[in-house]
Parts: sequence; C-alpha cells; structure tokens
Amino acid sequence: MSHVPFVSILIPCCNAERWVGQAVESALGQTHARKEVIVVDDGSTDGSLEVLRSFGDAIQVEAGPHRGRNAARNQLLALSRGEWIQYLDADDYLRPDKIEQQMQLIAERPGLDVVYSPLILRTESTGREASTWLAEKQDVFANYLSWCAFQTASVLVRRAAIDAVGRWNVSQKLCQEHELLSRLLMNGCQFAVCDHAGAVHRFHGDNTVSAKSPEATIRERMLLTDRVANYLEATGQLTAPRRTAIARSRFECARSMYFVDRKFARGLMHLARGGVPIPPSPAGPRSYRVALSVQGFDLAERIARLRRGVVRPGATRSHARR
Repeated sequence: MSHVPFVSILIPCCNAERWVGQAVESALGQTHARKEVIVVDDGSTDGSLEVLRSFGDAIQVEAGPHRGRNAARNQLLALSRGEWIQYLDADDYLRPDKIEQQMQLIAERPGLDVVYSPLILRTESTGREASTWLAEKQDVFANYLSWCAFQTASVLVRRAAIDAVGRWNVSQKLCQEHELLSRLLMNGCQFAVCDHAGAVHRFHGDNTVSAKSPEATIRERMLLTDRVANYLEATGQLTAPRRTAIARSRFECARSMYFVDRKFARGLMHLARGGVPIPPSPAGPRSYRVALSVQGFDLAERIARLRRGVVRPGATRSHARR
C-alpha cells in the first residue's frame, strides 16, 4: 500500500468570530483522509474561542495572549505532526478537494517541496468570485515576481522545507507569506503549480494590515522583489520572462504610488522601463503605454487621472494582505 502523507491544517485566529467556523468546517471537510486541524487563538476579544470550542475533540485548540500572526503560525507548526502543512487564515476557507488535488501532484512528483494553485477571490459584499492569474504557467519565479497566485491558503508546503529556512519571521508585519516564500525559493525548494483553485480568500472590509497601510505594503513588496531579483541575477537565472515580471511589478507599483510619493514612483518607473518593454496589464492598457512612451510618466499620470477622476491613493491589484 502506498504511503498517504499526513497533513496538518493550521489556523491562526484573532477576532474572527464571524468567519472562523466556516474555516474550521472547510478544514474538517477535506477529502484528504489523513489530517489534523489545529487552531491557535491569538488573544481574541470577541467570541472566537466559543466558536472554536463548539467543535469539541474534532480539532485541537490552543489559546494565549496576542503575539501576532507569524508567532501564532510558528506555534501551530510546533504543535503539529504533519509531513505537509496547510496554513489557513481564520477568515478564509478551502474547497473540499483542495488538499487532495494538490496531493495528487505530489504523488506524481515526490521531490516537491511546495505546491501552489490559483486563488479564488471572493468579495463578500457582492458574492462575486474570481480566480487569480498566473504570469508564466511553469515559472515559479515569474509568478512570485508578478505577485500572483501566492497567498497563505493556496499553498501546501513540506514541513521540512519550512524548518530549513527558519520558519515564519515574527518581525515581518506585511507581505508575510511572500517573505517566507522568498526564502523557500532562494533555498532551492522545488515548486510546482496545480491548476485546481481550491482556496478562497475573502475581501470583507478594510480591517487587514495591508488595507490599512497600502503604501507600506507596496514598499515592502518592492523590497522583496528587489531581493529575489538580485538573487536571480547573482545566480544567472534572470531570464527574459522574469525580467518582464519584474518590470510589470515595478510598473504597477509606480502607478499606485504616483500621487502618494512621486519621487519613489519615478524611481520605480525608471527601473521598470530599463530596457524592457512594459507588458500589457490591467494597470497598463495600450492607451496609457502610448502616453507613457510619447509624453513621459508625469504627464501620462496626469492625463490618466483626468480621465478617471480622483483615485484612491495607494490602490493596487496585489492580493497580498499581510
């Protein structure tokens, strides 16, 4: 009989009374049979603990003072027994076959360390759902640099890989999963994409760290982009698709930051246009790219602003929350 890996589904929770019940139910309902569900309540002051305790012995619950999401994730890892780790934020949930689908790929390619999938984005106010995109189907670095696909719940990761890079960084306040993933990538971990989108990430208000600090989130995204870009250049892995992904990322963030910090935005745009044509994207339709080429960044932004009216500073199509 073939080995069926044991999976730990780990849920950090802080004041998620409204959502955490569905998160736990989606974890318990996974069609992958060998699993455990552990929740760390990180100092909730609402009714989250009561919801969690209503599941009885079906899950393991640990509660303590508020220390932050990454500290809770490390505590969860220490409590768990799984060979493979599925993290799930308390306000997100999984489709029933999420882990099973990714495990099928792992069975075919036993050397993998990380499997990731497109993410389902759900807007609670409308019920609308949409799936994230992949920049390059088989290029994990291009997908990372384009800031697509990667979110905590969309990833299934080998426990040993997390241990090897030092676990979650408790001082990291923003872009937390991307910071961990950058270390996994640069440590030579083997990634693969599974086409099945099985994790649902909710947009339900502006109560997340990145929503409260969009400018800081963009700056952190650029720091991580530079870190990975420098690694790729130093190791001779900076291919044309990866250069394009870096240019797209800087271009999008330059546009988002123009009316917030023009000096910073101009610097990003200069880097983005450094010998690489700006690729089409939702942030760069053809009309804008033509204006950019003919009239320059400042005038192109002013024209765009006149066309669309006043924009919300710091808006970005990045889906990173932390």
